[in-house]
Amino acid sequence: MKLTAIGFIYACLVSTVAFLLLGGCGLNANRLAKSMAVESPDLSNPAEFKCDSFSFKYPGNWQIDMKRHLANQIYDDMVRIKAGTSPVASSIDITLFNSPYSESFAADLVNQVGTAGVAATDKPAPITWGGIEGLGQKTRLDPGDLVYSYFFCPASGGKKMLVVHYGGSDDVVSKTQSGFDLIEKTFKLSM
Repeated sequence: MKLTAIGFIYACLVSTVAFLLLGGCGLNANRLAKSMAVESPDLSNPAEFKCDSFSFKYPGNWQIDMKRHLANQIYDDMVRIKAGTSPVASSIDITLFNSPYSESFAADLVNQVGTAGVAATDKPAPITWGGIEGLGQKTRLDPGDLVYSYFFCPASGGKKMLVVHYGGSDDVVSKTQSGFDLIEKTFKLSM
């Protein structure tokens, strides 16, 4: 069975939401969220990430947790930047998929992720991330006070789709937001 780009995107987003929901369940969810090893972003000495598809700066004390290059397959480039050493530390994932952008598909994914058994704080709407227009949403996942943001936009003249998602507990996101902002402010598509 061959996994399509659309199926892969959907599987990634659904598994991320499931992870966040399960991570927030239980009596010790708030204690776990507060005890995560999260590093406040070092904005004075940013590091730089560059690949065939995009580039950006990120806090110098954060780490590239995963990077993959699979040109002309399901995606061209994928990177995850973590804000700490804990397996469940806040992170941001940026992926350029080899799937044509479809606003209706992006809206459907936003609706599915935003309504995965939890209430959305905002309705899916056109937004700008990294100076690029697309569709996105910020969703609150309960229990556990988790916040999850995601963004879809066309790339390469609509022949590809950029997907960005990040999140964590309220406490963690309040510590890491300036690092996410640095990534967004310096993000550039190479294509």
